[in-house]
Amino acid sequence: MTSDNSPSNPQSSNTTLVSARAQPYAWEATYTRSWDTVQEDEAGSLQGAVEDLVARGRRRRLLAPAAAIRRTIIRHLVLLLDLSSAMMDRDMRPTRFDLMLQYSREFITEWFDQNPLGQIGIVGMRSGIGERIQEMSGNPQEVLKAISERHKLEPNGEPSLQNAIEMARSSMSHLPTHSSREILIVFGSLTTCDPGNIHETLHECVKDRIRISIVALAAEMKICRDLCEKTGGQFGVAMNEGHFKDLLFELIPPPAQRVVARAGGGAPANPAADLMMMGFPMRLPDTSPPALCVCHSQLKSEGFLCPRCLAKVCDVPTDCDICGLMIVSSPHLARSYHHLFPVKPYQPVMSLADATASNASCHGCAIAFKDAPSTMTGSTMADKRNNIQTSVNAVSATTARPPYNPDGRERQSLINSGTPRANIAPSAKSTNGTQANNWASDHSNQTVLQQHCEFFDSDGDGVVWPLNTYRGFRNLGFNILFAILAAFITHTSFSYPTAPTIIPDPFFRLYLQNIHKAKHGSDTGTYDNEGRFIPQKFEDFFSKYGGDKDGVTKRDIWNGLKGQRVIMDPIGWFGAFFEWAATYIMLWPEDGVLKKEDVRRVYDGSIFADIASKRAGKNKKRAAAGRA
Repeated sequence: MTSDNSPSNPQSSNTTLVSARAQPYAWEATYTRSWDTVQEDEAGSLQGAVEDLVARGRRRRLLAPAAAIRRTIIRHLVLLLDLSSAMMDRDMRPTRFDLMLQYSREFITEWFDQNPLGQIGIVGMRSGIGERIQEMSGNPQEVLKAISERHKLEPNGEPSLQNAIEMARSSMSHLPTHSSREILIVFGSLTTCDPGNIHETLHECVKDRIRISIVALAAEMKICRDLCEKTGGQFGVAMNEGHFKDLLFELIPPPAQRVVARAGGGAPANPAADLMMMGFPMRLPDTSPPALCVCHSQLKSEGFLCPRCLAKVCDVPTDCDICGLMIVSSPHLARSYHHLFPVKPYQPVMSLADATASNASCHGCAIAFKDAPSTMTGSTMADKRNNIQTSVNAVSATTARPPYNPDGRERQSLINSGTPRANIAPSAKSTNGTQANNWASDHSNQTVLQQHCEFFDSDGDGVVWPLNTYRGFRNLGFNILFAILAAFITHTSFSYPTAPTIIPDPFFRLYLQNIHKAKHGSDTGTYDNEGRFIPQKFEDFFSKYGGDKDGVTKRDIWNGLKGQRVIMDPIGWFGAFFEWAATYIMLWPEDGVLKKEDVRRVYDGSIFADIASKRAGKNKKRAAAGRA
């Protein structure tokens, strides 16, 4: 942490400018036949070559020197977003505007993860003015919320670089000298509508030691390159969607500080380091008495107490609104510290035989290494766990949808995942099923499918009437129309298969003793034909379609529905779609990811009672407030 940012150093700026001019433009470079470097593998596929190019691109950032470099770890960044009409072009799918918002959200999340002591503000450029979208904040949720409402950011008019930079510069004028001042511009236009001389604004930015970086989505502009070169920032033109994301994410690590030359041409000298004061707060649990926070003036139980003035704040890191002390936690400080002393690049090992050490565990944390294959073939790809081949390169579906293949630790906890469980619904994380509120022990005499339906059997007689189903859906939060539709579909479809005799039930009742006979096709296969729970099938669905998110999104669910379809099974198609749609509406995740643990509890029905009780409590509070 220092008080000097050297973009204002004339000698350093001249050196940067000369080196930048020495680099030729793309059309001046030597002509190369890049397609000759792409070669087919043994199976005649180009997938191996493409994967190699992607891997080399990922390793490019690791080839930088890993020596200790002086960096400013307390960063302040203003993100300038181009909201002009040029952002509606479709050269990047779906549009430049939508892609910019998507990558901006990912950039903000990753930026705060690697720079927890930093703050981000957002300014928009449209209609020839700069529009402040979000003030400087160290809370990533507040920043993400500011750009989540797309209708408020609709592109319009022409951008103004000068107005936006002036607004960003004014918001950073009060910042202390030990923090960095950075501006990142995502620019998609070929014009800038400025009220004055933008070069004067550039001079002020150099004087204030503000570093400007630009990611252009159109062609290069001279003023954009000048802004970056004279302030010590980075400039790049995105060639495609992937390159756009790479250019953004290269700006996440703190920039290295340049040395300052001594007067008279002497050896360069490092600027004097300033000591700054930080405070480590005391965390208040949710059981503490409610008190007003100084940041939002709201009564809350959880929070943090400033160690100097004992004011209550909601989140850290932040600056205390009362005494101005920077409040941080030790993990935040440690995560920022790793930029100063980065880990050396790892050396890739293609097989265990090439490894220099044969230790079975890590020498740092003593955790045993996971099993890994000794060889990798060209035409097939072996799973790195258990030496089990789960995919063939020639069949893209096998590589795109990897099945669940547990590691050594998971195999020891979730034993025989392919064996159906009669009365519990285990997973890799909940190996004993649902143990809360003695659910597993209280329902040990029921199959998992019967447990799933028990919530709708209000009197516990093993028979579910249509009115029971309607009331159950209403208690889960569904509206009247959906509850009626669900009761109609469920009882007209499943009543006859579960009837104890060949004579249809005139009241369309469901008999839970025979509920396993109502199983339809084109589903995940988690329930077997006897109503038992198969952990392997459950984990397979999330492994194939959810990836490493520990859940599934709406798109993942749709891909799963298409992937699990059985030919000539329209009833199964509709049944699977209706069940997943009802599950998503009932849980309605705020981040759009349906958590695997919640879906597991839907299978055994343990989550229904929790949702119903929470809704009943909210309704009571609402009724009490109405009477008051």
